[in-house]
Amino acid sequence: MKVLILTKDKIFARMLYLEISAFCPHVSVAESLSEETRKEISAADFTVLDAEIFAQISEDSCELESTQVLLFGSPEALAGVSPKIAAGFHIFTRPFSITGFISSFFEKSEEADFGVRVAKHRKSAADSLILNEKEHTVSYKRETVELTKREFALLLYLIKNKGGTVTRAQAAKAVWEKDGTDTNIVDVYVRYLREKLDEKFGIKLISTVRGIGYTIKTE
Repeated sequence: MKVLILTKDKIFARMLYLEISAFCPHVSVAESLSEETRKEISAADFTVLDAEIFAQISEDSCELESTQVLLFGSPEALAGVSPKIAAGFHIFTRPFSITGFISSFFEKSEEADFGVRVAKHRKSAADSLILNEKEHTVSYKRETVELTKREFALLLYLIKNKGGTVTRAQAAKAVWEKDGTDTNIVDVYVRYLREKLDEKFGIKLISTVRGIGYTIKTE
């Protein structure tokens, strides 16, 4: 596994390097967004990225599509780049717990020599989505799709519950504030989303859990 730390904060970078390298031998640090750094991002399994540098990455760049991004920064810095943040990013507001941060890379395992193993890092199609809550739009690999208010709300709810199963009743209550058995509207709007996203981009975003509801898988 390869990890790249990208920040101008040398002291913070050193601290992260020491913590991460205790579990992973392939850790590198960069301070600027050079052409060489862009190549390192594309080759990294995880990129620990400072929001201030993320702000310099143009929407036309594709380096981040092949790596898992752990984005960190002050509340102000993160707010400044929020329109560009993809659904698959892990967000850490400084100051944050280093224990929680490290667990994004590793998870406990009794079989591993040091009590941890590398966390799964394969990306799902949902990880490349960028949602704009203000405009009710979603973009996938730099192409934007306009959604209605309800379509966007349903997609956002499914993404927030990614990896789990959302029942039709749960979705109906969360998006339409409806209780009871009239949940057909959820099926209708899932079909709308599939037409605009799955079919348009040739991806498998929303999966049906027969007899229960829907899920967005994590990989």
